[in-house]
Order: sequence, then C-alpha cells, then structure tokens
Amino acid sequence: MRRGVLMALGVVSLCAVTLWCGRIFSVNRAYSDDTRVVEAAENVSVDGLLIKCRETRIYSIDEYKARFNVDSVDVLSPEDRFICTRLNVDNTTEEPIDWDTVMAATECGFESQTWCSSVNLYSGRELNTFTSNDLEPGMNQDIWYVTSLARVSFSRDTWDNLERESFYYVLTLEPDKLMIRLDIE
Repeated sequence: MRRGVLMALGVVSLCAVTLWCGRIFSVNRAYSDDTRVVEAAENVSVDGLLIKCRETRIYSIDEYKARFNVDSVDVLSPEDRFICTRLNVDNTTEEPIDWDTVMAATECGFESQTWCSSVNLYSGRELNTFTSNDLEPGMNQDIWYVTSLARVSFSRDTWDNLERESFYYVLTLEPDKLMIRLDIE
C-alpha cells in the first residue's frame, strides 16, 4: 500500500513538473523581440520627426569641460567619462511641435550589451540652445544628449576598452523598441 502511494505521488509530481516546464516553454516561445536597430547614418521617422545621428563621442571629464565650455560636472569618480551624441531632428509635419514633445520622442537614453542609462537632462540643458519655442514645420535642430559613464558600472576590461563597446541610443521603447547603433568617433 505504501509503495502504491509513493508511486502515485511520484507520477503526480512528474506530471506537475512536466506541465510547469511546458508552460515555461510556451511562454518563452510566444515572446517576440520587436527591437529595431538602425545605423547611425540612417534617417529614422518618429512621430512626425525625422531623426539622424550626427556624431557620438566619449569624453574624459577634462575633454568634456573643454569641448562644451562647462565649469563643473557631477560625477562619482575622477575616472568617469561622458558619452555624448548629437541628433539632428527635423519636423516633417505641417504643424509646429513643442520642445517637450520633441524631447519626449527622443530622450530615452543610452544602452550597451552590459549597461544602460537615461539621458542626463541637466547636462543637456547646458549644451543645447533652442532659438524658438517650437520646432516649426520644415525646421531642424541639432540636439546634444549626454550621460555619464561611471567607472563603477563596468568591469576593468570593458572600461579599458570602452571605445570598442557597442553603444546604442534608444529613441523609443513602445510600441516597439527603436535603437540607433552609435559610431563612436
């Protein structure tokens, strides 16, 4: 009798594990990665904006201060660096687009295989000059996006070879993720 109960418990347990594994398999199989990656030189259309990456660089703290004429920066360590990308945004609609809408459509952030960071809006404020209240139809504007690369976020090997890391700028997350593969200069 005892052997029969143990056998029944074993069969029920085996069935439960099989069903559980089958459910995991079916959920993972149904997942589709809708990430679209475009090259830096390509034009991308997002919400009436035509966007193109003009340049991307990684700067040391001193290089960043000199390049953008900034007096102070907020970093965790003197080893930290900044990644900056300049996007050209062109209004392809017939209506003016306010800057909040433009920024909302373009400010997701940076990503690599092992790291990601949102855009630092406070740093970007110092780098960008907007000449009007809206992005008028047919008008285009270069906009700098920046974030810090904190040394503590990377392994020593990755940090020493940061220029070889593949970086992306994420434009949108929904409904599909849209990323620009950055060419580090």
